[in-house]
Amino acid sequence: MPKTKSFSFLFFCLLIISILNACSSNTAPKRAGESLDEEEQELNARRIAIKAYVYAYPMLEYYKLMYFQSIDVDSSQYKAPFNQPSYVTQLPGPMAKHLQRYNNDNLYTFTRYDLRTEPLIWSVPDMGKRYYVIQFVDMFTHNFAYLGTRTTRNKIGNYMLVGPEWHGQVPDGISRVIRSETNFPYSIQRTSVLPREIKQVSSLIKSFKLIPLHQFTGKPAPKAASAILFPVYDSRKAESIEFIGYFNFLLEQVSLPSSEQKLFDQFATIGISPGSQFDPSNYSRADQIMIKAGIAKAINDIKIRTRNLITMKNGWQVFSGIYGSREELQGDYLTRAAAARFGLYGNDEEEVYYPATTVDEKGYSLDANGTSYILHFDKDELPPVNGFWTLSLYKMPGHTLVENPINRYAVNSQANDLLFADDGSLTLYIQHGSPGKAKESNWLPAPQGKFLLQLRAYIPRLEAIQPDALWVPPKIEVVN
Repeated sequence: MPKTKSFSFLFFCLLIISILNACSSNTAPKRAGESLDEEEQELNARRIAIKAYVYAYPMLEYYKLMYFQSIDVDSSQYKAPFNQPSYVTQLPGPMAKHLQRYNNDNLYTFTRYDLRTEPLIWSVPDMGKRYYVIQFVDMFTHNFAYLGTRTTRNKIGNYMLVGPEWHGQVPDGISRVIRSETNFPYSIQRTSVLPREIKQVSSLIKSFKLIPLHQFTGKPAPKAASAILFPVYDSRKAESIEFIGYFNFLLEQVSLPSSEQKLFDQFATIGISPGSQFDPSNYSRADQIMIKAGIAKAINDIKIRTRNLITMKNGWQVFSGIYGSREELQGDYLTRAAAARFGLYGNDEEEVYYPATTVDEKGYSLDANGTSYILHFDKDELPPVNGFWTLSLYKMPGHTLVENPINRYAVNSQANDLLFADDGSLTLYIQHGSPGKAKESNWLPAPQGKFLLQLRAYIPRLEAIQPDALWVPPKIEVVN
């Protein structure tokens, strides 16, 4: 081929390549590292999608419940609108088949907040010696504050909850300011109760008052925040590339720490940015495939980490350090995601510690069909708590309460009806039939089948929850 034709052909090829590259750059989200070759860029999209989905997962789970409990009024899970407490004033029994491993030790108050307009104030009454806790959870699923017996000593007080954008003056009479990093936090109040106290405690939990700031100060109400079009939650979208749309919406409602700026610079290369609209046409087919692969890998990583949250000690399942504040979790996003999958809104173990077991002293499944058990505590083996403790029993596999002739679903250390031996030891009888009238006060009725035991230690002593020395109860002994 003559040199002039060769040069023309080469120039033509370079021109075509240049045009194709220009077109490609206009159809995919801009990436850091433009010098990477195409294959490396695609792999980078997968790696970033893994990180982003792990980070987003607990927020997506949070939004799912927020949507169905406070936004979609037609949902069977709907509880109450924002800024209006929802009270549970009854203890459910075995007929509540939809409630798994339900805590029968407390009455609950659930509140979902919208802090965009103004702060809200919890006016707390004198609780005497009764245990209660208000656990505040943000949209990241951090436990960012606690009120109650452990932290505020049951004192009367006015506690002001403020959003990330509020910078006003704190009025007189406020005991403490609680700042949320997110516009739509959540709280769960647990107030201890025995079955005979339900009427009394039901009235008590309603004496907590949630007051908007303007009402507390006597000033005119501020202009309400703009209405928000909340995206309809769809679990299929939340597990696809469309999670980016949900994530971008949620990020607009939070304050991101400066320490995460580099992380979000990476996320921006796959179209993640607070308030940005998700448009699938902005992604090449190769990018979509890589992001989808990254999501699948992230979901699998979360499942594996969830299985590894629990460790076995003396036959009891225990976990530690999986719930807490931003500072306590120290950027461990995979653990935060796994904890959300394991159980959304779990407490810090400083508040409640949760050993559980499904096996006896020999490692066999607990099964009261023809077998009876005891749990024996020597005096120095009793649960080490500054609050109280309970032992609940649930039928397997549904994790529901067990119907029984004495309507007892848990043993509660506050009940004052447990019989201790002269040496201070305590023996609990765990079986289907009565152990005899003399022992019925210490009887925890079991089904004729497999079951699970859940111990809850409220305000455990600090020495009991050290990560390298977690306290657990004795093994479950077989009687016959």
